[in-house]
Amino acid sequence: MKRGGTNKVTRENGNVSTAVLYTPWGEVRYEQGEPVTDRLYTGQPRIDDDHNLYYYGARWYDPSLGRFLQADTILPVQQGTQGWDRYAYVNNNPAIYKDPTGHQFINTLLGDGGGWSEEGQLRNEMQNTYGWGFEGDWTLSELNTVLDAGKLLESKVSEINGGLGIRWMQQNTRGTVFLHGIKEQTDTLLLIRAIGIALGSDPDEIAGAVPDPSRPARVVLGQFGINIYTIIHELGHVVDNLNGSPDYAAVWFGGGPADELIIAMGGTPEGLRFFNDVNVDVSNLWKTSEMIPKPYGNTATAEYFAESLTNTLLNPRNLPNSGVGDWMIGFIRKSTP
Repeated sequence: MKRGGTNKVTRENGNVSTAVLYTPWGEVRYEQGEPVTDRLYTGQPRIDDDHNLYYYGARWYDPSLGRFLQADTILPVQQGTQGWDRYAYVNNNPAIYKDPTGHQFINTLLGDGGGWSEEGQLRNEMQNTYGWGFEGDWTLSELNTVLDAGKLLESKVSEINGGLGIRWMQQNTRGTVFLHGIKEQTDTLLLIRAIGIALGSDPDEIAGAVPDPSRPARVVLGQFGINIYTIIHELGHVVDNLNGSPDYAAVWFGGGPADELIIAMGGTPEGLRFFNDVNVDVSNLWKTSEMIPKPYGNTATAEYFAESLTNTLLNPRNLPNSGVGDWMIGFIRKSTP
């Protein structure tokens, strides 16, 4: 059975330094040594040690009750009558199920010969929850990274729009397809290489791209791009595209919220939006330093928007100023259905 939790940590010589055992519902029933991670029961972070609560991205779970502390914001699909209890944890059957996102359980037995791998279940979970698809060969670790990015994005947006993060994501990122590997995408590889050369980058080192003007929600992640920051950044381009014209991609030809942000910051968006000048007021430019002589957010209109969205949610201190963050917060609220 694959539960994905932390049970044992060993030293180089094989001796156990930390051991944790759980009840079926996640209470710690035995603990040896000092914990080396907050990801314990089924791999979820235990953030509130005082009350022994786990945070599932969408909501909090109390293992002493065996129930979530908030109702599920997504109505159940194919979960039977148990699924209508919106506080229930994994259909009240933690012996075979776990819940990676706080929205939908997956079967921990199927990956051991039940006919549907855990990787397949995670793909299905993200399709049902966020409307995201995947192409290519993704490892379980890589899929979990994308899932972590989704959970963090949902959580941070929920802090802004009153708990409606999932609704915002379904409106602004639904239909996203993540493609694995720059080199493997033969239909877009030449275009990606051309973009990389134009930007003065090694095409093989491009972390991520939304390169196809005819398919505005296709995100290609390279070998350096499967991390939470890059995933949310590239989703920023999808948000720009899906809020722009239905006839062309905003990251190419404008017409999306990235243009609106540039105008609000005193600039005039023009040219190819992924390869143009960010001519905003100098006070609104991303700050340079010895470590960052040319901030990525200053390279183009599309990048200014994607970096502003990502840092408003993850690192607001990195923003050029509070005005950029205020604009982005207003945009998130305005674009929440």
